[in-house]
Amino acid sequence: MINLNRVRGYKKSTLGLVLLSFCLVLTNPSKGQWSQVTLDSSLQYFGLNALHFLNEDTGHVVGLNEFFYTGLYMKTTDGGATWSVNAPKYQGEFNDVQFTSVDTGYIVGDNSLLLKSVDGGVNWIEDTTATSGIADINFNDIEFINSQVGYMVGDMGLVLKTTNGGANWNLLRMDTSNKGHHLQKVEFLNEQVGYVAGSIDPEVILLKTINGGATWDTVFQQNEYGVLDFQILNDSVSYFCTYSSLYQTQDNWATFSLVAIDPGAVQVNPQAFYFLDELNGYIFATRDSPKSYVYKTHDGGNSWYRQDVDTLDMFVDFQMVNNSVGYAVGYSGTLVKTINSGGGGCPQADFKVSSDHSCDGPEFSFYFTDMSTDSIYPDSTIEYNWDFGDGGSNMNADALHSYYFDLDSSSTPIGYIDTFIVTLTVTNAVGCQASHKDTVIISNDCVWPGNTDDDPIPNYKDLLPIGLGYGISGIVRVDQATNWDGKLALNWSDTLANGKNLKHADCNGDGIIDKNDIPSIITNYGIGSGKTSKQSSYNAANPDLYFELSKDTISPGDTVVAKIKLGRSGLQAQNIYGIAFRISFNASFVDSSSLSIDFDNSWLGKRDSDMVVIARNDYTNSFIDVALTRIDHMPKDGDGELGALTFVTIDNLSGGIFELDFDETILIDTAATLVPHNTLSDSLAIVGINNVVPIGKNVEVYPNPATDNIHIDAGNLKVQEVKLYDILGSLVLKQEVTKLQNIDINTSNIPEGVYILTLETTKGTVTRRVDIVK
Repeated sequence: MINLNRVRGYKKSTLGLVLLSFCLVLTNPSKGQWSQVTLDSSLQYFGLNALHFLNEDTGHVVGLNEFFYTGLYMKTTDGGATWSVNAPKYQGEFNDVQFTSVDTGYIVGDNSLLLKSVDGGVNWIEDTTATSGIADINFNDIEFINSQVGYMVGDMGLVLKTTNGGANWNLLRMDTSNKGHHLQKVEFLNEQVGYVAGSIDPEVILLKTINGGATWDTVFQQNEYGVLDFQILNDSVSYFCTYSSLYQTQDNWATFSLVAIDPGAVQVNPQAFYFLDELNGYIFATRDSPKSYVYKTHDGGNSWYRQDVDTLDMFVDFQMVNNSVGYAVGYSGTLVKTINSGGGGCPQADFKVSSDHSCDGPEFSFYFTDMSTDSIYPDSTIEYNWDFGDGGSNMNADALHSYYFDLDSSSTPIGYIDTFIVTLTVTNAVGCQASHKDTVIISNDCVWPGNTDDDPIPNYKDLLPIGLGYGISGIVRVDQATNWDGKLALNWSDTLANGKNLKHADCNGDGIIDKNDIPSIITNYGIGSGKTSKQSSYNAANPDLYFELSKDTISPGDTVVAKIKLGRSGLQAQNIYGIAFRISFNASFVDSSSLSIDFDNSWLGKRDSDMVVIARNDYTNSFIDVALTRIDHMPKDGDGELGALTFVTIDNLSGGIFELDFDETILIDTAATLVPHNTLSDSLAIVGINNVVPIGKNVEVYPNPATDNIHIDAGNLKVQEVKLYDILGSLVLKQEVTKLQNIDINTSNIPEGVYILTLETTKGTVTRRVDIVK
């Protein structure tokens, strides 16, 4: 038996979308084939190192009572149902136990300890004949070939032998010059041929004798860590296990090979093993986690299948008493037992749904591992039976499996949602069967974050349903991610006038419609496809949406303010709750960094109080998208300014006309009813000469990107006020300036993002883009 303390060098006490993807993995058999055995309830802190069973019922276990740090010995005579604890009070661990008969047994342990019992473990007597001249060396393993001939191994490369049942022990081997030379395992085929296994740091070694221990030859030496187990099956075949590898030889270690236990795992760490014969064997091992499994082979290690142990302990000794009954002990005090060879290797069906719902239709697909190509399983004939919960079933075992639920899409109303239980049952060649179930939800009305209306594109118009539903609560969405993907969401009790369920306005899925839903519109802005539409012909009975320009002509470097107005004193806009529109302009005439829009004087409401706003500048495509909506469910009548667009013309203007147009305008009341209105374009004549130097030419803003501070060198300009706007047009900083030229702005409390910096000077407005990073 291996003493892991010697190997490790420390003591234990310091220890949706349209397609649904199914990943099917056929893994270990059903649980319960290995059951945990209850030991003495009076023991609270203990570990186990070794076991030896004479038959199905009678067995002996040794280890460490960690509470007292003394050796631990236990015995059962009823297959582990009850245990007697009868351990002499010796300091240190008991590392191995072996009985040569019902009455005669031996225990080896720390500090050169050898105990012998002649009454079946009732009484133990310390045998000092083996320790004469040997002090403070740990004995790690003991092996008796018969009642008379036995061997012990320990630290410092120690090998001892008796030929008279322990009456005398002879020293065969010891390396006093190397304290890193540990022998942990001894195994003999007969009185003459045997092996000892251990380590000479940092390598593991296997030594062989053919003359009863008189001389030893090295037959295996590898740079690995720790010997765990070793077993001789016959003259040719034996196995050797380290912390990371299982080795096999079929020619008495003239050659050897690595045994692949679980090729599908990233990492397998073997533990104790036991072979009944050349073909049938077991090994405990962890697989990609601390959890231990038992692997079983029927073909000499060519293929394996897993058996579940359901414990995190590390198993250090293992014995199959016969073909059916086996016991194993764990380093942390676990003892497990099987009475049916660990089970028959039944597969366990386990498919995982990567997306548990379908948003646009009832089609889905799934993938699985074909058992006929998985080397862990010896029984390759597998029958698959799928039950999809809608009356449909099949036995498809292709790598890609597709299924379409039996629904009539043409007659299924919007808002349809239903749940189906999908069941997979697998049966192997010997009739062993297992099944697994999972739930799939089918809906044709999922939430796409940022898309709150019937338009399939997230854009400025989607702010209006947020305003209409502002403050309303509903069912929290399970998937609260805001990426552009269909999210399954149960219907809310509230709908808009057009029948659209308000769940779509809850973009972030937190169960309430508020300003936290607006960023989803910005993040997913413009995803999809759609067409723009011009306003219909003018109607004098409707209020006007129009521009009021600060000047009629422009020259290079001019600052232009275009006030956006709705309604006139003679014809107010009435019962207005929200408005959305696109402003188109000739971007080639405008300094891209100068564009800004504010809503400080809007008659519709006060920003971030009773009104929320989106303003998105798409300079590349020559438009700005704008949406304003109240959030208090109270419409307003009014006329005048909604907002003000400010920009600076470029330096090298030539003659022509600069035009501003409204596109895709929507005006709504509290019932989401469209309010008729007129949209009026405007234009400016371009005059002046080329190459006029703009007022902001010599203004320097640095560092950019900035983190905690922005420095502004205004040159010869007299700056009166500095403002900083976020990408939505919200004012985040305002600072009056009392000194000339050099200005410092503290940005340490401003979140990361893209901002527009405006400098109000005595000669006009200068704008710059500033990136803030954290």
